[in-house]
Amino acid sequence: MLGVTEVGMEELLSALSKLGLTGFEARAYLSLLGRGKSTGYELSKASGIPSSKIYGVLHHLVSKNLVLPLESHPVRYLPRPPEEWIESCVQTFTETFSFLKKNLADLYQKGGQEEVVARNLMGRTDIVRKTRELIAQAKQSLYIALWREEWRSIQGAVKRVYGRGVEIYGVAYGPVPIRIGKVYQHAASDIFLRERGERRFVLVSDDESALFANFSEKDSEKAVWTNNKGLVLLFKDFIIHEIYIVKIRETFPKEIARAFGPNWEKIRLPQHSSSAGRPQ
Repeated sequence: MLGVTEVGMEELLSALSKLGLTGFEARAYLSLLGRGKSTGYELSKASGIPSSKIYGVLHHLVSKNLVLPLESHPVRYLPRPPEEWIESCVQTFTETFSFLKKNLADLYQKGGQEEVVARNLMGRTDIVRKTRELIAQAKQSLYIALWREEWRSIQGAVKRVYGRGVEIYGVAYGPVPIRIGKVYQHAASDIFLRERGERRFVLVSDDESALFANFSEKDSEKAVWTNNKGLVLLFKDFIIHEIYIVKIRETFPKEIARAFGPNWEKIRLPQHSSSAGRPQ
């Protein structure tokens, strides 16, 4: 099709499919945008849609108000300007979502739903999306514990809430370039990374919601998020405890290394302890 690369074409077809167009409908509309008014026969040749299918496809596009048939012989079809159609879609979807948001929420509340203590998330995309959402909701404080890889994905969201006065506290495992709030540099010796190849991530927003995730290069990435007050405060206490560990290590570096090893192996790994196989 004119003026569209193969990669761009696939992206356009995918986007149009999300708005309810079939593959043939999307190809026909894109072909018309590139060609201008065309007969069904011409469009079939240009788009690669079988001639036996093209008129049914055009009929559906006309019914969806994406294509206008012209009074001519043979009939030619003209694409509706994309800006006009997109604006119409935006208005329709906005009204529909507004209606659903109110009425579905009312229906849910009337159902007397029991509290869900925690919800699962699978995959990095959904985890990062939910993390950014919880960050954006913060009004007073954020507590975070994270590695460099996760900081890259959320730094923009964190900087925006920091800019409007939200306080930032936390720990960064290894060298993470965080220069806002009070974030302490924790030695990159986290036991989950050493033993399981997983990076731990914790976020607490305003003491109201929390998210705990494990990011792995080998297995599926998973997380839980919650509004349960007890769990939220538990996750917050974990981050505060990590901050205490950093402060203790900074104050007594030689003593800790001598007593527990450079990476605290003697206190964290049972085989190094001297009391019936349990850490001291």
